[in-house]
Amino acid sequence: MNKNPLVSIIIPAYNVEQFIARAIKSAVDQNYSNIEILIINDGSTDSTLKIASAISTEHNNATVYDKINGGLSDARNFGISKAKGEYLVFLDGDDYIHPEMISTLINSCLNHVADIAICGITRVQKENSISYISSLKKERVYQSSEAVLSYLSSNDFNESACNKLFKKELFDNIRFPLGRKHEDAYIMHLLLSKSNRVVHVGAPLYYYVRRMNSITSKSFSLSDFELIRCYRQRFNYYKDNILYREYAWISLYKSYIYIYDKLIYYKAQEKYERCFNLCRKRLLQGIFHLMLSRKTSLKYILKSIMICFMPSIYKFSIRNTI
Repeated sequence: MNKNPLVSIIIPAYNVEQFIARAIKSAVDQNYSNIEILIINDGSTDSTLKIASAISTEHNNATVYDKINGGLSDARNFGISKAKGEYLVFLDGDDYIHPEMISTLINSCLNHVADIAICGITRVQKENSISYISSLKKERVYQSSEAVLSYLSSNDFNESACNKLFKKELFDNIRFPLGRKHEDAYIMHLLLSKSNRVVHVGAPLYYYVRRMNSITSKSFSLSDFELIRCYRQRFNYYKDNILYREYAWISLYKSYIYIYDKLIYYKAQEKYERCFNLCRKRLLQGIFHLMLSRKTSLKYILKSIMICFMPSIYKFSIRNTI
């Protein structure tokens, strides 16, 4: 076993001139030395390419690739095709990572013979105020089936590709879907299912910077409805699997609740009336299944009951609590 494997850090960048220097610097400053940094400029129209190119000339292990705009998935896939590392890490151009992130993840991977290592996420708001930390209290190792169940149950880790280190061979027949929102959710279950073992190191070492104009910070649009399409595809993947199908169905059901809530919060239910009505219809169809399930929480059962039978009260509560 190679005790010092090459790790490829892939940084897709599109119009992030205010953030790209910090992202690259956080990759360069890792205390793990055997890394290559691939900065994929995805057709930026600002100074992102100029800044990235200037920084990369100062570091032998950093390379900038300039390509026509194709979106986040396309940029990541391009990076995967160019990466020479045995392991991959994805760092968005407006985020940054702790100096010990790579060494912590790679050491855990090697110590536990795992294919995926995960760290917690620190969410950073404007003016660098930390508003949320997602982490575990201590390191935990999962067999593949345990990792999939934990993921489907939204227990210990989420669908983000950015707070994880992957063995590159997991991507041999898997790529991020082009032109899709929630691109990570489309493939995370496939990667977890393909892995032999997964380790969560516990510590929050990835810094997710929430920008008001970023993809994930905008108000409701029709593309948000794609979350349901994504989770339905995942349910169809597991529908014949006795171990996973109930968890996959519950996560699909919860996706309808999420979209329903977001439509109410942004007062968009009239603009997207067809989507709004479809969400409520699907929730009504599944309410009794949910109530009989032993794999969901009382919180979601109560939410569903209110949506289905007390919609006016539920709308009022959502607008005043989110």
